[in-house]
Amino acid sequence: MIRFSLVLGMCFLYILEAFVPNMYISFIFNVAAAAVFFTMVPLLDRKGRIFTLGLFTAGIFIHYAVGDRGMQLIEGITQNMALLAILILAPLLSIPLRREGIIDTVITYLNELKNSPSHTFYGISSFMLTLAPILNMGALRIVHGFVENIRIPSKLLSRSYYVGFTPAVIWSPFFASVGIVLFYLEITYLSYVAFGVVFAILQMAAGMILFRPAGAVETAAALEEETGNAAADKGRKKDLYTLAGFVLGLVLLLIVMEQVSHKSMLLLVSMV
Repeated sequence: MIRFSLVLGMCFLYILEAFVPNMYISFIFNVAAAAVFFTMVPLLDRKGRIFTLGLFTAGIFIHYAVGDRGMQLIEGITQNMALLAILILAPLLSIPLRREGIIDTVITYLNELKNSPSHTFYGISSFMLTLAPILNMGALRIVHGFVENIRIPSKLLSRSYYVGFTPAVIWSPFFASVGIVLFYLEITYLSYVAFGVVFAILQMAAGMILFRPAGAVETAAALEEETGNAAADKGRKKDLYTLAGFVLGLVLLLIVMEQVSHKSMLLLVSMV
């Protein structure tokens, strides 16, 4: 519980410092980041601790070798805080989806398709394609946590994950890859999103062609028919629309926040 509180406190201080620059807030933030680092080290296995502490020690030598001094050493720990905040906070967006039973609805539907490799491939890919843009790496943990008990072949599962997950890396503002591009090129997400979506569609299409199971073309029509029948269930249809609207709403919210605040997309994603 202490570690969890430290991590959330560190993320809060990161956001607060971005909007209220202050020497004291910055100092507390740096101390909190250092505390999180050292309290997490004991949780690593032996090799992980050796590797992490080895890199940390090397960083100390390099820090003083180039002439830096004092608290700047601790500030080095926070240099990648924007990326860390996204990885920590983005998966929390799954909480309202779980509470409303939306994710359970989709998993139930996937369970009904498990006897058809083609249907399973398209179903999991579509589900991942919807969740990945907002949950980041958390989408993999969430989806796999549900489908691992359905006994889907690992090869089919990995291909479905790839097709559904990788397009989000190109266009979603919830991914550090997109945030870094926006940060270093000093452009807004609104000016980038069209290019990102186009390349994401191309990658998704290539993945569908290369990794679809044998016989997927013949069963595509049957999949559409089953999907249409399932959509007749008002409860399931409502949940699917809610999930799609949730994703679209968050992306639109980020675009508006970026235009109003003129802050980094990495920071805005952490806030959302």
